[in-house]
Amino acid sequence: MSCKNSMKAEHFMEAVPHALVGLTRQGECCFINAKARSLLGEAASPQCLSGLLEVLPGALSSALGSLWQTYLMDLTSEQSSNCSIVAAVQGKHYQLHLIPVDDNALVGGVLLTIEDITQEVHKEIQLDVFRQGVGNYRELHQNDARWDFMLEALKRLTNSQYALIGETVTQKNSALYSLRVHAVSDLSWNESSRQLMQRLRSGEMTLSNPDSILGRVFAYGETVLTDDLAGHPHKTGFPPGHPEIFNFLGVPIYDGERLVGMFGVANAPQGYHIGMARELAPFTTTCALLINLYRDSKTREKVLKRYAVAKDKAQAANRAKNDFLSSMSHELRTPLNAILGYVQLLNDVSDLPLETQLYIKHIDDSGNHLLALIGDLLDFANIEAELLPADLKPVALQPILDRLCHQVQGLASKHAITLKPWDSRGYYVMADAERVQRVLFQLVSNAIKYQPQGGSVDIIIEKVAQQVAIHVMDEGIGIDPAYHADVFTPFNRLEASKGTIEGTGVGLSLALKLAKSLGGTVTLKSEPSQSSTRHHAGKHVGADFTLWLQYAKRPIKSHADHSGTQEIPLKKEAEYNGARVLYIEDNRINQRLMERAFSKWHLLSLDIAESAEQGLEKLSQSSYDLVLMDISLPGMDGYAALKKIRATPTLASLPVIAVTAHASDTEIHRGREAGFDDYVTKPVKLNLLKQMIHTYLN
Repeated sequence: MSCKNSMKAEHFMEAVPHALVGLTRQGECCFINAKARSLLGEAASPQCLSGLLEVLPGALSSALGSLWQTYLMDLTSEQSSNCSIVAAVQGKHYQLHLIPVDDNALVGGVLLTIEDITQEVHKEIQLDVFRQGVGNYRELHQNDARWDFMLEALKRLTNSQYALIGETVTQKNSALYSLRVHAVSDLSWNESSRQLMQRLRSGEMTLSNPDSILGRVFAYGETVLTDDLAGHPHKTGFPPGHPEIFNFLGVPIYDGERLVGMFGVANAPQGYHIGMARELAPFTTTCALLINLYRDSKTREKVLKRYAVAKDKAQAANRAKNDFLSSMSHELRTPLNAILGYVQLLNDVSDLPLETQLYIKHIDDSGNHLLALIGDLLDFANIEAELLPADLKPVALQPILDRLCHQVQGLASKHAITLKPWDSRGYYVMADAERVQRVLFQLVSNAIKYQPQGGSVDIIIEKVAQQVAIHVMDEGIGIDPAYHADVFTPFNRLEASKGTIEGTGVGLSLALKLAKSLGGTVTLKSEPSQSSTRHHAGKHVGADFTLWLQYAKRPIKSHADHSGTQEIPLKKEAEYNGARVLYIEDNRINQRLMERAFSKWHLLSLDIAESAEQGLEKLSQSSYDLVLMDISLPGMDGYAALKKIRATPTLASLPVIAVTAHASDTEIHRGREAGFDDYVTKPVKLNLLKQMIHTYLN
């Protein structure tokens, strides 16, 4: 084939900004423009395809050979379509096109175009760097791969063998920066150099020499370019075995005016030029963003770590405080048991002088006041402690209210308050009986204390939808609605703290917490007496604290349950004559107190053991009807002793009652779980203990 209209063809092809080569279908060169001659070398003048393949750089030659094979296959199949391929040569990227041309066109045969697309490829790579490095920062952060990804992208962009990216950090006692390396190509050549690289990668070691070729970048913010590293004035010596570094480009990373890091590349076959720093501006900006994100995440990690440490310390201090309160409660209850116990014995003496009786009453009042304060200490610990999960099951309210009224009767009598409990027979709730009683004790004792003497406390029960509301109503002065939320705040006693009403202000807080553990709550309805219009049964209502619990149906009893509910006649007290009780207690005063109490009960025989070991020996030698046992004992404690008792076949069914100063919810729960038949806290109410003993002996 011959070239047609050669002047027009030459003018057109020289004006094209890409390298162009005209080829016949047989592979003969008929035209090469100036751009192509520059690429091939001015001295080269290939006459055909084979000559062209010889003078083209290696990657371009291979790409053109593949394209020509594709073109020939298209000719065989009588197809006529463009085909293209991309090749990289010495850091530049080229796209080759073979375009079939009709005979009527300027050139007949095939037109080869070779287009430099390096800038477009770099833009795409840098866009991908930004998208992956910043857009997927969280994912890369989780995989700890962000800096490795950036390092590989930098090597692609610069066609470099080695690269490094780092963050500037302030040196101690210096205005200069040092460099913390985030990613670096492996330059190790022996074991010691591998360890050095590992220390660099982990951030354990930083680079700090400001006069090195790297230091000029990270310490002074200079751009360093050299194609003769050996002759550079700031080159430092490389140890024997170090890989050869023959050229280098170091670029500082700025965030505005602030130097935040640097990157460096080395050993690019095509060398480096100063314009490359400008071309890499998007990459540099992405690095600055990542360094800031990295610093923010590290700051956040440090804050979270400090917070976690502070939280652990606070929790440890809180546990220590609660342990201290529990320990103090135990230590105070032990001597108080003797004080209030002997007061109970003295109250049974009928011929004491009136003045002595008055002294005893003062001791009793003060002792019970001290006991209430100790109880408040435990309540405070319970407010902040995690409650054990409640065992929710249908429970009857009537037995709970009966025990409650007996529990608060002494306090009500002291304040001349009349208790008026509602008939609660037939009412059942999903709850834990002990916790319900504790909530109601707080509500009722609060109602007794916060109203004038001579008043009354009404306990009223109603079913509302699928809930049971237990109202505790008093005739006090009422509470302004603005302060209703405050009454459930620990230690907030409103104006009561300025008066003579005893207490610490933790009871209602504990009541609310216990109620919530049962799936319920406590609410308050009240107004000051001047504006209150609330009445019940024709009388003024000062405050109405209401415990809300989930309604439960009466549990269906099995045949065995029905047989067990038949009335069993209680033994008369005389029938306990000779019953033997073993009391395991190490405190001498409490031993004497229990001996005096049993001596007044006449028909019960008491034996004393001063340790668990001594108690177990007595149980192995003699027969007893019941055991009263302290938990804190020298040597073996009460739990270990109980375990041995339950493991002995002849003693397994023997009733064992804990009599202890451990009075917290957790300790009571633990005692019941351990297998104690009952749990009595010190100071012991002797009459209640006597009734309990009779119940178990029955």
